[in-house]
Amino acid sequence: MYEHERREKYAAGEGNVLWPEMSTYGKDLDDCKAYLKGRALSYTLAEANGWYPSRATGDFVLRLVIPAKTFAPGHVYWQARAIHAAALRYTSPRGPRQNALIYVAADPLGSGQLVAPLSQAVLIVEGPMDALAAAECGYDSISLMGITPPLSTLDRVTELVAQRPSVVMLDSEPEATAQSIFISSFLNAYGFRSRNVTLANVKDLAAIKNVNQRKKFLADSFCWV
Repeated sequence: MYEHERREKYAAGEGNVLWPEMSTYGKDLDDCKAYLKGRALSYTLAEANGWYPSRATGDFVLRLVIPAKTFAPGHVYWQARAIHAAALRYTSPRGPRQNALIYVAADPLGSGQLVAPLSQAVLIVEGPMDALAAAECGYDSISLMGITPPLSTLDRVTELVAQRPSVVMLDSEPEATAQSIFISSFLNAYGFRSRNVTLANVKDLAAIKNVNQRKKFLADSFCWV
């Protein structure tokens, strides 16, 4: 379970309304770019989806802020990934999550200049880095920010999937595999076309650092569409 999931069990009160301040320090930006490059991920695509460096997420650690899609008026939610070693890999705002989800578009600018979308299908993953990895390969992606979303959050997933076929691909742990089957079954029960794919030999999609191998794996996963 992620730290934000533990915190959310006890979250109460009003939703968050503030974004962390962006860092304008050049080295912070360079470090964020280097971090994603080291994981064979595109900072350009991340930035086009609203990701940005910050040291104002509560612990003065350099983090990459990843905006979430929210559904309550005025509500702001995000995750922030530590770029260097830190007590917490991810942090998020205090207060209720209110079914927020991270949506990473393959073509956020609508021009096809960054990544040409390969399919109208959608990938549903656990973490935001996996969503970025998929978007870089041409697939719009939804990060659940964990493996145990409540049914109300899954209802929001159906809104973002928007009748498109989907593949659910959570991390390779046994409990994640069970949840992946449940989520794809949930979507199928609501009339969507969905299947689950289990990862083998890697923890998650972003761990496949060879981009060509990642593209082939995703193409094979979506071959039924």
